[in-house]
Amino acid sequence: MIAERIEYRMTPALRTTARWILLAVLLAVAAPAAAAQDAKEEEKPLDPVRAQKSYDVGLFYFKKKNYYAAISRFREAIEYKPNFALAYRMLGECHDKRKEFKPAVENYSQYLEILPDAEDAAAIRKRIEELNKEIEKAAAGRRGKSG
Repeated sequence: MIAERIEYRMTPALRTTARWILLAVLLAVAAPAAAAQDAKEEEKPLDPVRAQKSYDVGLFYFKKKNYYAAISRFREAIEYKPNFALAYRMLGECHDKRKEFKPAVENYSQYLEILPDAEDAAAIRKRIEELNKEIEKAAAGRRGKSG
């Protein structure tokens, strides 16, 4: 009510300026709160049960050779449990099967970082070496074609 009385006495130009200032103040206050809310929504809480369910569904898709769907579920498992070593290993397997060697190496390496003494650690390290050779061979082939 007071604002209406004050606004009534203002010139149209001053009224427009005051409205812009008010809008700027409101946005300055609201923007950080909205950004914090967005960050909260993006960040999933730790939930080992949901992580295991996503992992199990990912294994189902992997066995059906639907690697794209399996990748999605293994990533979801990692969102709910970031140190889920087996999900990283299976992500590596999926990318390996799809001939996506760089992501395969990244995920296998993450697996070994979490579980350096895993039963299959030696086999995974060997596979990483093989994949790195494949990556180098592909890069050399691209250089040879362009040069």
